[in-house]
Parts: sequence; C-alpha cells; structure tokens
Amino acid sequence: MKRINNYFTSNTSATSAKKNCTQFDAVEIINSSPSGSCNFELTTEKVFSKEPSFSTDTYKLQLEDADDGPKQPRLVCYPKTKFGKRMRHFSSKWFHSYNWLEYSIIDNSAFCFPCRFIAKNKDKPIFISVGFKNWKNALDHNSGLKKHNNSEEHMISNTMWMSYLDMKKLGNLSVASLINEGHKKLVLENQNYVKMIGRTLLYTAIQGIAQRGDNEEESYANRGNFIELLNLIGDISDEFKSKTAQSLTASSLFQYIKEILSVHNVDILKCVAQTYDGASVMSGKNNGVQALFRQEVLQAIYVHCYNHRLNLVISDVCKNIPTVKMFFDIVENLYVFVSGSAIHSKFMEIQTIMKYRPAVELKRICLTRWTAQVFACLALKKGLSPLLVLLNKLIFEKGDRAAESKGLLHLIDFDFVFNLIIFCNILQTLKTTSDYLQNVKAEMAESLVLISSIITTFKAMRTDETENNNSNFNQMYIEAINICKENNISIPNEHKTNRVLSKNGLRQHVYIPALDYIIKELEARFTDNYCVLSSISYLHPQNEQFLSYEHLKPLAVHYNLDLENLRAELKILPTTIKEYQIQNINVKVNNLVNLIELLEKYKLAFNET
Repeated sequence: MKRINNYFTSNTSATSAKKNCTQFDAVEIINSSPSGSCNFELTTEKVFSKEPSFSTDTYKLQLEDADDGPKQPRLVCYPKTKFGKRMRHFSSKWFHSYNWLEYSIIDNSAFCFPCRFIAKNKDKPIFISVGFKNWKNALDHNSGLKKHNNSEEHMISNTMWMSYLDMKKLGNLSVASLINEGHKKLVLENQNYVKMIGRTLLYTAIQGIAQRGDNEEESYANRGNFIELLNLIGDISDEFKSKTAQSLTASSLFQYIKEILSVHNVDILKCVAQTYDGASVMSGKNNGVQALFRQEVLQAIYVHCYNHRLNLVISDVCKNIPTVKMFFDIVENLYVFVSGSAIHSKFMEIQTIMKYRPAVELKRICLTRWTAQVFACLALKKGLSPLLVLLNKLIFEKGDRAAESKGLLHLIDFDFVFNLIIFCNILQTLKTTSDYLQNVKAEMAESLVLISSIITTFKAMRTDETENNNSNFNQMYIEAINICKENNISIPNEHKTNRVLSKNGLRQHVYIPALDYIIKELEARFTDNYCVLSSISYLHPQNEQFLSYEHLKPLAVHYNLDLENLRAELKILPTTIKEYQIQNINVKVNNLVNLIELLEKYKLAFNET
C-alpha cells in the first residue's frame, strides 16, 4: 500500500513540521495509544476511509452511507490557507459544536452531512458539493458554519436525519416515513412559533400597551413591549428563540407567508385584503410584500393601519419642515434638561410655590407614539411660566447648568411660543380622529369621513383671511402675544427683528407650510382604495343606507361580482332578514357577524352577497 510521506521526522522537529503544515501531504490522523504516543503515518487507504462518500455522477450521498454518519477526521494539524496576512485552517473543535459537520482531507473543505444526503434545494451548494473553506469567516454570525446551522434548508435536513436515526433504532427504515415525520415535526415547530407571536400580539392588545419601542436596535436597552416579550419567551424556550428568518427581502417574506397559509390549508386565492407594518419591505408599492401578493391575488387590497398612517403624517411634519423640526428639537431639549433629578425637584418646588395643582410634568417627544407630540406641547404650554422661572434662577448658578439654562432661555422667544400655539391646535385636531381610530368600535366608513373632515378643516384654516380678526391664524397670533406678555417675552414689530419673524413672516414660513404638508400627507395616505373600503360599512345593519346597491357597487366591482344578480339579491335580502327575525325571536341581525351567519344559512340564495 502506497504511503503518504511522513513529514514528521523526530520529536524535535515536530513543532516546526506542524507550523509548515500547509499541503495535503502534511496532515496526519492522530492514533492515540495507551502509552500516549502518536502514530503519524497515514496510508492512502486510511485517507479515503476518512473521506465523505460521494456517488460517481452526483454529490448525493448514498443511502447505505447514512449509517456511518459524518466523516470527522481529527488531525494533528490541518492545511493552512492565507487570508490577508494570516494563515488560517480548519479546527477539529468545530466537530463538537456542529455534529453534522464533516471534513474532506483531499479537498481541504468542510461539508454538511445531512444536507448532502437529504437536501432538495441545491441552489446553495457550498456545504453540499463545492465545499466550504473560508476559515476566516467560519464562525461569523452572518456567514460560515453558524449561518448554515440556522438555515431553514439545513434544519429540515437535520431533522430528517435525526428522525432517520431514531427510526433505525426502532427497525423502521421507510424513507417515506422518514420524510413524513420530519415534515410533521417542522410543521409543529412553525405552528408553535406563529402561536407564540400571536399570543404576544394578543397580550399587548388586551393590555392596551404600545407594541413598538422608541428604538428597536439590538444595542438599545428597551426595544419595546413586543420585542421584549418575545425575548422573554425566548429566554424561557430556547427552541423559540432559535427561530430566525434567513432572509428579510420582500420575496422571501412573501414566500414565508405563503408557506404558513399552506400549512394551515388557507387558500391564498380567497384572500380579500392584507395588512402589515408600514415598513417599505412590506408596504412598497412596486416591490413590497403587498405588491407581490397582489400580483398573484389581484383583489387582495392592502390596508395599512389608519392610526399608524395618521402618526406618520404627524412625525413627517415634525421632521421634514426645518422650522418645525427646530421647534420640536427645543421641546425635546427642554424635557431632557428638566428631567434630571436635581433640576426636576426644583421645577416641582417652583410649581408648588406658584400653586400649580396638579403639578405639570413635561413630556418626551416620541415619533412612534400617536399622542406623544400633542401631550408634549400641551404640557409645555401649561407649564411654560414655572419653566421660565426655573431657567431664570438657574442662570445665576455656576457651571454648565447655568450656561445651558441661558441657552434654552434664549430659544424661548415669540417664534417658539407661536409654534407652540399652532401645534397645540393642529395636533389636538388630529387627536380627535386618532382617538376614534383606536376605538374597538371604529367603522371604516366613519374613519374615512373623519379624515375627509380633517382635510377640509385644515384647508379652511389655510385659506382664511388674515384681515379677519376671527380667523384661526389671528386667534392663534393673539394668544401667542398674550402668553408672551404674561411671561415677559419680547413681542416683535411688524418687521423682522433679529431672528424673530413678523406676523406675515410667521404665516408664510411656519403656519402655511405646516398646513400644506399635513394636507398633502393626509391626501396621499388616505385616498387609496377609498371607494372600496367605504363601501364595506353599508353591509352593517346599523347603517342608515344598509344594503344600498349604489353604495355597495364599488365593492362588488372590485371583487368581480355579478352586478345584476347582486342587485336582485339586495332587493329581497332586507325582507328575508325581517322574516328570519320574526321566526327566530331570540335572534337579532344587528351587526356584521349576525349578517354573515344568516347569509351562511341562505348561501345558495344569496351567492353574490
């Protein structure tokens, strides 16, 4: 038998030989003896006995090779490859962390045993046929062994392999049974993941707590109730924590959605609408998940949470108009400054002396909270007087606190007060609709009417005449003057003085731009699918125009119903409902659920409805 050259000549040269171990013929299998000595000779026969087995025409592992498991040769040293300025190599320690891992001495590459044996998807051949040898990134979280270990294709193959070994012990080697059991296990795991996510969402909804956090990055301490609850479940259940999406592209997420619907035997073609978070990967008009969904199911309109849309209008105004952004930055800076423990106690003391009951607490600006901005503005407006007293006292102290107080005091001028009045009015108007949208009894049609009313109100505010003393602008301007007089804040002349704008300047550079932006955003975010969505409310028995054909027609056209049959059904349905209630005294058709239950009983008669 031909021997592979032994590069280790003596004990004194063993260390240097190990350092120079960069070629195939410089590797040796450790054969430990009771005395602790090592035999460094390796025959060709021994090499190939340690090699992963491949069939002659493909890299698919043969069934009889499955019993042997992965080939995991432990070597004194492995061939080294240069990455940058360093030499790197495979490590036998990785076998302990990844029981599926196998190593080819001939190719100096790593493979995945169950994936070579079972995997159906050969689009990613690195661990199946090509071999992995990027030792530098082998243990990176987003590449190498860890990434493969967490991939869905690998988990399926590994589950089937484990099931195969279990069934082998029981004497059942049916491949069909192997695949079926592996699939069942994966389905149960996925159902458990979905159940946990659903229960978490349900918990936050029942408790009435916000799901989103101010900052959801991994480095942030508090990432919001939803993510923190999932992390808690993950700490309790390692299996749940290990489930991560392998790709977050729109096409991948759409594929996940289809798979979950398929698992639960839900026909995707029967989907009538879809709703997701407003992230672009989900809501994108061209390449988002909703767009991909509609390519396959045309009638599945996308409905983004209306309250979230309204919040986006507010947050966009707060950060996209320079003067408005500066105003809210100052509001936030005032909150941060006063919230310090020492200063906060002084702020409370001043309010006690000034007999503020209850004491005012400044609020933080948060772009992910629907009402944070309005509460921050209202609190600041109410607590402006004690705040100014506080800042005026602090400027006489020593250190950074005095300098910061002086800077903040300088920023609270007439422009700032006028912005405060404007946004207290605008945000309170929006809050009325926001409160309704959060109500569990909110109706789609009424929501759209409210949005339309707000747009009309803001347009009227924009076009009112400045000469009219009762105009919205003049009333807010007068209120700002009165507040400034009460707090000894300078009031500008009709012409611009220093950085403070005149009355006309405030209208042109603050008031009008803010209203224009809000109107534009409201119209852009709430006009899509208006006719279809507003039609839904006419199916509610409490609607004055209940079952009106003209109002339901846009809905019928969208879902491609037979209009003539629908018209005929709508003529006799009201009478049918009355007769049904007479015959069933205890039954009242007074909501959509009752209507659906009735239509289910008479579905042959009311096929289009």
